[in-house]
Amino acid sequence: MGSAIGADQDSDQAAIRQTVMRLQEAWNRHDMKAFANLFAEGADFVNVAGAWWKGRAEIEQKHRASHSTIFRDSTLSVEDGGRTLSHARHCDRARFNCAR
Repeated sequence: MGSAIGADQDSDQAAIRQTVMRLQEAWNRHDMKAFANLFAEGADFVNVAGAWWKGRAEIEQKHRASHSTIFRDSTLSVEDGGRTLSHARHCDRARFNCAR
């Protein structure tokens, strides 16, 4: 039974890593529809400034707006096996550490 649980955890972790990579790819293409589609319809998103966006449509709308201005030249990178997400624009850099 322990090996089945371990296999499930490995599968879950692989799915999470794949989703994080898809988030990175969508961000770096500035494809906010693809980015938002990785969230559940009723998802909540709190950005680095503390703004709280509710639902996939608002997540897409707010990201689309920011990617047409402040984040239009930004890139998102995934580090530490997906535990750290960083986005950079010009010389500024924000870093997000995800709980294990």
